Amino acid sequence: MRNDYYVYGHYLNENDTTPFYIGKGCRSRAYSKSGRNKLWHKTVFENNGYVVKFIATDMTDKEAYSLEVKLIKEYGRKNINTGVLVNGNFGGEQYRELLITAEIENQIKKTMSITAQRHRHLRFL
Repeated sequence: MRNDYYVYGHYLNENDTTPFYIGKGCRSRAYSKSGRNKLWHKTVFENNGYVVKFIATDMTDKEAYSLEVKLIKEYGRKNINTGVLVNGNFGGEQYRELLITAEIENQIKKTMSITAQRHRHLRFL
């Protein structure tokens, strides 16, 4: 099991104690400007850069994912009016599981049933 993952924050300056972005990565991901959303780029441009601070290191991928999700939830996201982070999602993208409520599940079943009735004449090879 690899322990080369970490969780990092992007801050507006060295003295800042609140990040504007939380991420997880390995190797040089914390310093990369690629794969960032428009709000991240706007924030960095308007503030003339950013500072990387490592929050936790020597973690497994799953440990880093869990902490990333936890911190994003704690700080909240600007794009959904819950906090200060410019993160575009809740974190841990590669582990994201689709959570389906009972109402959504019933809608899916209903749609599948209607679709099956409409296309009952089709045969699949």
